[in-house]
Amino acid sequence: MVSTYTSMAYVGIASGVAALHRIWMIRNYALTFAAVRLRVSLLTGTALMPSFPKLEFEAVYDASGWASIVVNVMVAEYFTVQRTLAPLARRRQRRPAAAMTDPSSWTHPDQPLTRTLAPTPEGHGRPTAPARPARRPPGSRWRGGP
Repeated sequence: MVSTYTSMAYVGIASGVAALHRIWMIRNYALTFAAVRLRVSLLTGTALMPSFPKLEFEAVYDASGWASIVVNVMVAEYFTVQRTLAPLARRRQRRPAAAMTDPSSWTHPDQPLTRTLAPTPEGHGRPTAPARPARRPPGSRWRGGP
């Protein structure tokens, strides 16, 4: 499962989507750290065994295994939602509803508007299409920019 998460993170960063890469890497770290949590839980459980005479090692091991995975995944998903997805949702909510009907505001809020009004021979303005971005050469890792 960890190799699947690692490959998904690689695909995310290779395609230039850093937020997707971040989400998959948080999950990858959580499952990798589950092995450490398993050892700590086993030590804690075996230390508690003398206090609880009916507590057997198999029960401690099963509970430690499940707790290490479930707790780490829950913490990872909390950070995924609170630190990555929630800011995107809040940013989208800040946009006024009236702006959604205006085609000039259909760009990302952090990007400048690319649509302008060009005069026509009759004197009326009409929207012009934004300039197309430069295409990268096939097989290269060029991401554009100045």
